[in-house]
Amino acid sequence: MGTSGLRETHSKSGHVEAVIVRCEAEKRKFPLWSATTIPANHVVFSQSVPSVPGLIEVPLVLDRTGTQSVNEADLDNQIATYLNIDANSGFAPPDWQSQVGTVVVARKDRKPFYPQHLEGVWMFCDHILDLFGKETGRRGGFTAARRSRNGG
Repeated sequence: MGTSGLRETHSKSGHVEAVIVRCEAEKRKFPLWSATTIPANHVVFSQSVPSVPGLIEVPLVLDRTGTQSVNEADLDNQIATYLNIDANSGFAPPDWQSQVGTVVVARKDRKPFYPQHLEGVWMFCDHILDLFGKETGRRGGFTAARRSRNGG
C-alpha cells in the first residue's frame, strides 16, 4: 500500500497516527515516546507549525497534554523544546523552553506520523543547534545546515 493509501485509510477512519513525547516525570514510568492514534479533529491540528519542521516540509504541530507536577524540572521535555527552535536564532519560544510537560506531536496535514519520523526531525533539530554552538563569525543554524548540504 502506498502512502496515499495510508492517508486515505486514516482520513476515512477519522483518526490520525501521532506520537506522544513524554516529559521527565512520565519518562520514569513510560517510554520516552510512543505511537498513538488521535481523532482527526484533535486540538493539536489548530496549532501552528514550528520554524524548522516547516522549513524541512515536515509540518509538525505539538499540543501539551496537561502534565502536572510540583517539581518544575519534572515537566522538562527536551524533544518538544528542540522541535520548536527558531531556524534563525536557535531558540525556542519562551513557553516551549521549560515546564512543557508531555506533548502529542502530529503532522498538520494529518498524514501518519510515526516514532521513527519524530526521531529524524528531532535529530535534525539537534544538528541545527550544534551548528549554532559552533558558529564562529559565520551564520549558523539552518543557513549553515543548508550550506553544508550544498557542499559550501
